[in-house]
Amino acid sequence: MGALIDTLGDAILPFWVAVIFAGVGVFSWWSDKRVKRLCTSVAGGVVEDEGYTVVKHKREQPKEGYRPTFSYLVEGVKYTNQPKTMYETRKFSMGQKVTVFYDPFKPSRSYALEAQTPRLVIWMPAIFGGFVLLIGIIIYLVS
Repeated sequence: MGALIDTLGDAILPFWVAVIFAGVGVFSWWSDKRVKRLCTSVAGGVVEDEGYTVVKHKREQPKEGYRPTFSYLVEGVKYTNQPKTMYETRKFSMGQKVTVFYDPFKPSRSYALEAQTPRLVIWMPAIFGGFVLLIGIIIYLVS
């Protein structure tokens, strides 16, 4: 019984790391899917701000990227939105036309069709969590 507990102890850290990352990945997927399900109305929008930013990391070189601001009108009221993620290479021009999907019951909830987060970015934490879980299972079986 003691050997089993020691073996489980070696595999418990990868298990919890896997659960956390998989949870973040699934939550990101669910959140993205929910917004797309709720945003059923369409409006023409424009890029108001290119959103040029520089992100500094402690040990890495600063990275340049873009997080544009989109604006759109719903029943004469102007709304703005920014994507959740920063694009390192994709640049939007000021005044560029975009297609905005918004929630008819809460028009401030929206997303621009041209600035959707790539699916790989959404699933990356879950994929990493699955990989760590696999490592934990291998550690458990080898021990």
